[in-house]
Amino acid sequence: MSEQPQQEAPATGTADGGRGRGRGRGDGAGAASRNQVRGPTSALSSFLRERGIRAPTGYHRRNPQQQQQQQQQQQQQQQQQQQQQQQAEQADAPAAAPDGEAATADANEPSTVQVQVPTLADADAPAAVAGSSSSSSSVAAVDSAAQTEPAETDPLTVATGSKRKTPARQAKGKGKGKGKGKDDHDDDDDADFGGDNPYAPRSRHTKRSRRDAAAGPLNPAHPSALVQFCSRCQRRYVAASGGEGGGGGGRGAVSGLCGACVAIQQQPARAMSKIKRKKREMEVLAMSGELQGILLSLRDMCIKRVAELIDDVDQFGDIPYATKRQISKIISKSRHLNNRTVGLFLGADQDTVELFDCTRIDEDGLGTIPLLCPNVRTLNLSLCGRITDSVLAEIGRSCSSLERLTLKGPFLPTNAGFSSLFRGVGEPLVEVVLENAAKLSTPAVQVLHDCCPNLAQLSLAACTRVDSDALAVVARMARLTRLSLAGIAKGVPVESLLALVDTVGPRLTALCLDGFELLDDTVVARISQVCRSLSVLSLGECPAITSEGMLHGLSTLQPSPDTGLESLSLYRNVLLTNDVILCIVNLFGPSLEHLNLNGLDEITEPAMAALARGCPALVTLDVSWIRCLNDDILTQIMTTATHLTCIKVYGCHDLTPVTLNRVWRNTNDKIVQIQGNEFD
Repeated sequence: MSEQPQQEAPATGTADGGRGRGRGRGDGAGAASRNQVRGPTSALSSFLRERGIRAPTGYHRRNPQQQQQQQQQQQQQQQQQQQQQQQAEQADAPAAAPDGEAATADANEPSTVQVQVPTLADADAPAAVAGSSSSSSSVAAVDSAAQTEPAETDPLTVATGSKRKTPARQAKGKGKGKGKGKDDHDDDDDADFGGDNPYAPRSRHTKRSRRDAAAGPLNPAHPSALVQFCSRCQRRYVAASGGEGGGGGGRGAVSGLCGACVAIQQQPARAMSKIKRKKREMEVLAMSGELQGILLSLRDMCIKRVAELIDDVDQFGDIPYATKRQISKIISKSRHLNNRTVGLFLGADQDTVELFDCTRIDEDGLGTIPLLCPNVRTLNLSLCGRITDSVLAEIGRSCSSLERLTLKGPFLPTNAGFSSLFRGVGEPLVEVVLENAAKLSTPAVQVLHDCCPNLAQLSLAACTRVDSDALAVVARMARLTRLSLAGIAKGVPVESLLALVDTVGPRLTALCLDGFELLDDTVVARISQVCRSLSVLSLGECPAITSEGMLHGLSTLQPSPDTGLESLSLYRNVLLTNDVILCIVNLFGPSLEHLNLNGLDEITEPAMAALARGCPALVTLDVSWIRCLNDDILTQIMTTATHLTCIKVYGCHDLTPVTLNRVWRNTNDKIVQIQGNEFD
């Protein structure tokens, strides 16, 4: 009796739909048992399974002959379905109930017919029989079960006065009904989104894929799925026939991308901060060799490329010193200067050696410099924290022609090492620059005075053990013309400074006394009276200097008659006011090339406006933390100072991006560098 409704009921829906329902109900136990049986697998198969990478079910097992047979079977089933539909429409007879009880109501009678709701056991019985029968009978059984689904709720009252729907029409209109009941299974709608594609992956059998299929059905022209690699994450994914990406070919599919990457691209972009956006722009310009509209020349591009491949270079050959110096700066900035690459800048024919970052050069590497360059005349070793007494002694023995020596950061050598260096070099030495020599004190300075009588330039910046006794020794150096004592020992009395200025002041052209806490108006007045040839003066970070004392000193100062006052630094002297700035502009404005006014809080807008109009020869200018600086004043500075190359505006918050982000050029068609731009 259970097979009779299957024979009488017309087969509706597609073959895939019937097959999908057979799997969902009749073959559920068999499929589950087959999936649970696993034989030995390779390591690659286990790895792919753990990663969730798998091909569509049955995709690799199908051959062309099987596909042809399936297509023929589908065509035969479709023909049978069409014939049954035509017969059903002609007969216009009511469909048989799933339990074998056919409806006997006549279509022409105006009465109503009560349809009895079948139980769950009665509804599952035909599906169970369909799972064990042939493919054609299974399709009919599933269609008969689908015919009874609308009757699973309350009893229905069907008006026979209107034209009754045939089973085929009921199957077609099934998708237009309301949502499924709570007892419906998800596998009941496999045919709704599976279509005629037998290779549809199991990941598409979800509610989301059904919505995508409802919005855009799959294209039957390409029935097979493809396993591709995502161009972004390099993972495998199944590109279905509806699209090339997204793992399902639904809406928003992107060619060459998996579903996860497509979802990432479709997320709304977050607002990027100004700093990140500017950094990204600068990175793009740096990668392309272009910065602020300047294209690198062929020479600069070659130098940059050589610096990038410095580890593979054996020797430079015959290249100009300027090119070699630029390469040294580049690789020093990137910390690629080490024991191996330092040999590229050494040789018996080298008279100038400049290494701007010796951090990665150890004692042995530094010791090879005097051995390989015995004829060197200018030696510059910056950040040479690993240099020792033995290296200094070797420089004194080997480099007998050394004239200019610069050591920045030699905190390990003692007075013995410096003394051996000064004794070995002797009279040829005319310039010594020592910065942060932590152990240098009076004995080494005394040896320098005794063994180097021709010394003309001396800088002992940040040498914290140089005290008043060492200053007395420096005062006896008869040929000094440039002297820098910035940041030496604290507590040096004013009397020592006055004695030093009285002795060496008349010969000095450059004087730097930055960082003296006790330097007051008395020292400023003495400098203005004694130093008659100054072109460079730096008195920064001296808080005891008042505005009246500086104004009096500048008014009586007589700079070099040949060049005038070219450089002036008064940074962080917070007591200075507008009168000092106006005095500087009136007396030294036409000759000033370098001016540092960092941190002068008392200066107001009128003084800055006068500075902008009265200093046309400026090359570098530091006006950081002067709050009154605005767009108009900065524009006037850029217009007046036609030779300006660098300006520092840290902490000037009244400046706007319109002025700061503008590309300013000087008379040499070079871009003016603006440091401290908060909009960078």
